[in-house]
Amino acid sequence: ALLRASHPEALVPLGNGACWGQWKNDEGGRRWLERAVPASLDPSAQLAAALHCHATLQFYPDSAHRFHKWWEESYWPCKKRCTDVPACEKTYYEKEMWTCKAAALRAHDAAVDLPTVPAGGAFNFTTPWLLRSFYGSRPPRLIALLRSPIDRLVHAFYGHPHYGKKYGVGARRFGEYVTEQVAGWRACERRHGLRRCAIHFEQL
Repeated sequence: ALLRASHPEALVPLGNGACWGQWKNDEGGRRWLERAVPASLDPSAQLAAALHCHATLQFYPDSAHRFHKWWEESYWPCKKRCTDVPACEKTYYEKEMWTCKAAALRAHDAAVDLPTVPAGGAFNFTTPWLLRSFYGSRPPRLIALLRSPIDRLVHAFYGHPHYGKKYGVGARRFGEYVTEQVAGWRACERRHGLRRCAIHFEQL
């Protein structure tokens, strides 16, 4: 928001909820770029941003990009089957969500295990390819924004209503939530290893 306010001409938002990673192969990626990114974009002075993408703004397993679509195709229908039933919708974030997330992560992992160099390179889309499409041989400028994990934890607890429903509110309840999260992280690391938990902790 601050970047858009300070340099409105430099940031080009992609409309209609467009997300990075909404494709399964190179050709789909090219079509997505042609459809989502304005032809008038000047990569030497402007940045295209998926500002309305729920998957970019939330913690989904989007780090691999080309495999995210498999996760989506499993997760959203699973969620809809629950939320279409009033009784299930009430408990979705406390109970059924974890079944849907586990199934979606299995679909994601199965896609990751696909060959990376099949005939025709159908699954060979990578982030460097995306950057070259925008910037050519000129190195891009990267902006890294780091958020305090403590601030993130506080915001999650007080900002998402399902935490309040489960734990209650106030400092003591927040402490119980933190204790549970830390224990969950340590158990995750023992079972899956540091790298997998760092990327997929909320999915495991």
